[in-house]
Amino acid sequence: YGIKEVSSRQEKKAKEIAIFFTRFYNEIAINQTYTKKAIQMEIRFDDASAAEIKQYLAPGNKLILTFEDGVGPYSQHAMIHMQVQFTLGIIGSDMSTESYDQSIPSNLGEILVKGYSLADLDEHMNIRFDASRHILSLTGDSGLIDGNLGLIDFTESNNEGIKKNTAR
Repeated sequence: YGIKEVSSRQEKKAKEIAIFFTRFYNEIAINQTYTKKAIQMEIRFDDASAAEIKQYLAPGNKLILTFEDGVGPYSQHAMIHMQVQFTLGIIGSDMSTESYDQSIPSNLGEILVKGYSLADLDEHMNIRFDASRHILSLTGDSGLIDGNLGLIDFTESNNEGIKKNTAR
């Protein structure tokens, strides 16, 4: 074998090893997030945000907190952006929760989330309603998570809930 052939094979092997360890590390990080964070997390709605949401929340409906990455039936887009972006959604009891494999307790009931999005959330979070700008914000121990949290009622026919989403 020539020196170039050995180098080429060594480079290929090194890349394969790097990919393996990256996948292995990511799997460990995801598993730790699932087991550690979901158990400890909570979301508190202030009185104004609770009142805003309750007017759309019919009995039997569920709340979802969607990381906007284009994955799942309720994610609106997966644009390349540099900020963390979430939407609070309302779904009917008969609607799919396939991508939502974790839940976070709140003072309005359980909120379903995509497990891998827990890495972008904090242990203690608050959702507040700013009546002057008519927007919700999601904050946590680390500060602002999403200053313009969308609210979409997916139970409305003809996607009216999506059309009313002022955050996006």
